[in-house]
Amino acid sequence: MRYIEVTEEGFNGDVVIPARFETTKEGLNQVRENVGKSGVVGRLVANDLKSALVQADLLEVSPETGEKLDYAEVASRLEAIRAEFAKDNIDIQIVGFAKVMGDVMEGLFTVVMFFVVAFVITSLLLWLYSRSLKLTVLAIAVALLPVIWLLGILPLIGYGIDPMSVLVPFLIFSIGVSHAVQMTNAWKQDVLSGETAMEAAEGAFRKLAIPGIMALLANALGFLVIMVIDIPIVHELGLTACLGVALMIMTNKMFMPIILSHLHLERMALDQPVENKSKHPTWWKVSALSEPRPALVTFAVMLVLLAAATYYSRQLQTGDIGSGVPELRADSRYNKDNDRIISNYSIGMDVLSVYVETRNLDEACLNWEVMNAVERFDFRMRGVDGVQSVSSVAGMAKLYAAGNNEANPRWAALQRSEAALRTGGRAANPENGLNSHGCKTIHIAIYLTDHQGPTLKHVVDEVQKFIAEDKTANATFRLAAATRASPSPPTRRSRRPRCRCWPRSSRRSRCCAGSPSAPGVR
Repeated sequence: MRYIEVTEEGFNGDVVIPARFETTKEGLNQVRENVGKSGVVGRLVANDLKSALVQADLLEVSPETGEKLDYAEVASRLEAIRAEFAKDNIDIQIVGFAKVMGDVMEGLFTVVMFFVVAFVITSLLLWLYSRSLKLTVLAIAVALLPVIWLLGILPLIGYGIDPMSVLVPFLIFSIGVSHAVQMTNAWKQDVLSGETAMEAAEGAFRKLAIPGIMALLANALGFLVIMVIDIPIVHELGLTACLGVALMIMTNKMFMPIILSHLHLERMALDQPVENKSKHPTWWKVSALSEPRPALVTFAVMLVLLAAATYYSRQLQTGDIGSGVPELRADSRYNKDNDRIISNYSIGMDVLSVYVETRNLDEACLNWEVMNAVERFDFRMRGVDGVQSVSSVAGMAKLYAAGNNEANPRWAALQRSEAALRTGGRAANPENGLNSHGCKTIHIAIYLTDHQGPTLKHVVDEVQKFIAEDKTANATFRLAAATRASPSPPTRRSRRPRCRCWPRSSRRSRCCAGSPSAPGVR
């Protein structure tokens, strides 16, 4: 990190931390003074000057081995760094897409344990209900079979189980157990009534095949509907669930009757009494609600509940609620780190990206109409509720223009001629990450206070209003994406996931890291 200052003799600049830095009072004062000149307070240095960001750009593919980035390994190494450098007077916060994925993957062990516990409880309840070890094992095996098939088919068609959708196999298992219990119970009751295993299997199939298949097809259709949402992870979730339910039709409605036709119940199960098919007193009383007068009262109560639900549904928020990562608990280490960074820096961890596509211009950043449109958009977004700050090449150009005129703030403006605009030409350097070569594409980063549904809707609506009103020739504004972002302007490698660490060297220090720039589009 370098600083540049305007003096009587011209420009003067150096690195913020001198090459021969010494941890003396004079050396620390020099660094503090250089930080003030660098203009990074609030972006790479906290507003209270007690913390600083360390940014790391991650490569999606290793240039040495050609392997894809292992987020769990990155998160583990970041934790090792935290353990090594975090001391009594230094605290370290780490945020970023890789860290989020690492924390989520750590939670997978809990998910697996939950699955095991649920598996054991389900098996126990099935045995207590059927009193047959054979029926219990059969129901569990048939419910697990579509899950195993699903896990084998997904890699063959180019998909996998995302950490965010890891509970889908458990959902498939639970639906499978439900249908398996219906089939085994119908078969068992017929066997206890004196029918042979073959006759009972045929009867159970005739009773449950059509309604069961229709129920599973309805489930599959429901999962297909969510694939209308144009988000890759939702597509993967819908496809995974739909495929699992489809496989269940084969296992529960075809395999199970065949196996049941060759099954013989144990003596313990045969000694159970046949299910009493007479009227159950409790449910017979409840059925009275279907008679005319009670039904009218029930209908009136339902109408009241409908009106109340309709009224309160207008207060429902669509999207995330609260700050941080919703996949993790509010009191998780990651979300606490995120809150500390937001409270100590002037830019948020959530960024909305807008891109300006230019055409018919060799150097769009030297065209006043284009730069004026970017400046107007920048200025307008700064006044929108939910926007914390805006970073654009127009704002940088005005800063450089003033610097080239003895730092006079009255020169911090966009000049109308190409020659005059060149005074702020350094702002258009692609290394700054705000534009491509020739400014064919200009990036405007809008840092938001949070990523809650109302905030995103309001800001997006304002962006779309500006786009609809703007008539700038040779320039088109495009709303790109909202991401959990890094607390600094993106570099030209901003498509790569990003992590930051933040050593804070005060007595009650904090440390932070920036979050992802590109993966994990919200």
